Amino acid sequence: MESETLHELGIFLEAAAPEFTDNQLCEIEQTLIALPEDDGNKDHRKYLKRRRDRLLACIPAYLLKTDKAKKIRRALEKAKKVPKNEPLAKFSSWSEPYTLEKRLKEQGVDLERPENQEIHKFFSPLENFVTEWQNKIPIADAIKSILQIAKESYVSLMQNKGADKEVLNSGWSKLASCTETMSRAVNDPESEEFQFCREVLLKCARHELPEPDPKYDSNYNFPSWSPAPRNEAAQGLPWLAARNSDAEILSAIESLIHDKVPSVRFLVTTELFRLSIRDQDVFWRLLENVAEHEENRVVQNALCHSLSRVVVREESMTTEILDKLLKRILFLDEESDLLKSIVTLVMWLALARENQWAIKTASTFLSEPLRLGKSLRHATFEALRYITPEKLNSNEDRETAERAISWLAKAISAAEKGIKELRAIPYEQWNEETRSKLRNIYGVIDEVIMRLYFSADVREGSHHRKGKPTLDEQRKDFYFKIKPLLEQVLLFALDRDNGLMFAPTAQHFMELLNGVLKYDPKGVIHIAAGVAKSSEPANYNLDSLAIGQVVKLVEAILADYRSEVRDGESLEDLLNLLDIFAKTGSPDALRLVWRLDEVFR
Repeated sequence: MESETLHELGIFLEAAAPEFTDNQLCEIEQTLIALPEDDGNKDHRKYLKRRRDRLLACIPAYLLKTDKAKKIRRALEKAKKVPKNEPLAKFSSWSEPYTLEKRLKEQGVDLERPENQEIHKFFSPLENFVTEWQNKIPIADAIKSILQIAKESYVSLMQNKGADKEVLNSGWSKLASCTETMSRAVNDPESEEFQFCREVLLKCARHELPEPDPKYDSNYNFPSWSPAPRNEAAQGLPWLAARNSDAEILSAIESLIHDKVPSVRFLVTTELFRLSIRDQDVFWRLLENVAEHEENRVVQNALCHSLSRVVVREESMTTEILDKLLKRILFLDEESDLLKSIVTLVMWLALARENQWAIKTASTFLSEPLRLGKSLRHATFEALRYITPEKLNSNEDRETAERAISWLAKAISAAEKGIKELRAIPYEQWNEETRSKLRNIYGVIDEVIMRLYFSADVREGSHHRKGKPTLDEQRKDFYFKIKPLLEQVLLFALDRDNGLMFAPTAQHFMELLNGVLKYDPKGVIHIAAGVAKSSEPANYNLDSLAIGQVVKLVEAILADYRSEVRDGESLEDLLNLLDIFAKTGSPDALRLVWRLDEVFR
């Protein structure tokens, strides 16, 4: 604290000294110069002297008034020790790339050794090629320009004149990455480039890296990998097999499918679909093996990726493999990318292709909402993707959307059933598992309202979905198509014993209703009154955002649709809606109550 005060005082002197009078400057200098009398403590006097000099140095030399102060300043300048007014403590940070070279040096590798240099000199050009064509197909000229360098690197690695093991392994990884990148574009099996990639990648498929790590491998729950030879071979060999699947390439791919390291299995399984045209029997046999024996969820998800690439032309075989995998994991109902991938395929097959196996599987999600809550929620999300205003334009998409709406009606009923079963459990017996089940089951209701709101594209100021803005006629058609789902959700929410609607769901509901008011004023005000009533126990009516939506809705009714709500059920709905918000004391809601006479003018 003392050092901070000293620093701040120095800043003040630097800034204010020119504004002081001569007398004020003299007083300040005399105060600073007046060191305590000698108390025998030399360290203490040195301490005070340093601070005196620092503060005197903050006063510009030309403003000093006393002779003693001027003398001290001249002495400091002569000794070149004029102190700066800097904080006594500073904190700074810096960073630099952690390069392969730095890592090798930390491992004790001498990169200046001729044996190491012979291999290290290829690192940069190989890496530059890989970086330039990362996630892209290299052009022919680029492959020709790197081929000679890659071949020279391969010769050096094979001859191995005594380089350190770490350098050799890094060299193989660099070359493997290069040939994997090249393999994406070498189409002619008879070409020099193809034969070179084949030879190197087959060699890499038998390399010791990456080494198994039981602790890490047992926790492999996210797709990640290092640029190691077998990892690169796992990605490159399927590209070559798509052009010329000789026995040796297929054998290497199969060995990688059974590799001890999950990253290798993940990468080769992800790329397996490339075998599906030239070697169908091998392709389906390998996929069946993964479906029946693979335990890692990330690798199983890679299987779904390969299936998604062939399902359009091989629907029957795809469902057979999916069925084998689903039987192993479905009833675990664990939150994972694998579950999402499977459900995505199932719902597409059921809704877009009307595949009987998929329809039966989708019905399974509906039959046991408590046990399969996560599956049901993901399936609901997927079904909602087929219901947008634009998809109602074409006959084919419209039929798919209608099937999705029909399935969602069943999903809402399944959610109602699950929530009813949960609410039958005495509250004192509830635990985290019970609450988790409620979140998943209620998530079906929330997904329906939230996704339909976003699909309607009614947010003010901008259009949030990709593509062209939704046309008014499209949105009107969309609203009347989904209205039965909205009414079904509302009917459940209003159930006195088991219904519920949480505030976030109600907010999306109200925003959607505001966006479609002009198409159905009476219907919208009726639904809005129900939303307000069913969400009142969750205190939605106390929320400022909720009040804003209700005010917007009622003001639009008073301005444009008074005749529609002048009597009967619509007037009662309007009164009930305002009453729910007015009893909270909201000034905006009360103001609308006072304006209700406008309805009868």
